[in-house]
Amino acid sequence: GDYKLSIIQQADACKHGELGALLRREKLYAGQLLQWRREMAEHGVQGLSKSSPGPAPRRSTEDKRIEQLERENARLRRQLEVKDSCLSLQKKALDLLQAFEKSGS
Repeated sequence: GDYKLSIIQQADACKHGELGALLRREKLYAGQLLQWRREMAEHGVQGLSKSSPGPAPRRSTEDKRIEQLERENARLRRQLEVKDSCLSLQKKALDLLQAFEKSGS
């Protein structure tokens, strides 16, 4: 449990490009780290010591669908943020143009 928690904390502290080096140094796969993070999110720190080796239990169709919808939701939220930023930028540019036209005439 302590080792897994330590690795999760180190991974969270990694800057861009450092995570791969951490995983190689510890001889871990990204999937293992993802699984430990899931266990910690679901059961807290105590959940980290409970995982047993071997194949992961089969996920239900409903769980897979929920994961798919969560990913799609996150993707759409990112798209919306970009579009909101573009609209904000366009509004600022228009305001600037109008202010420039008023000062010029």
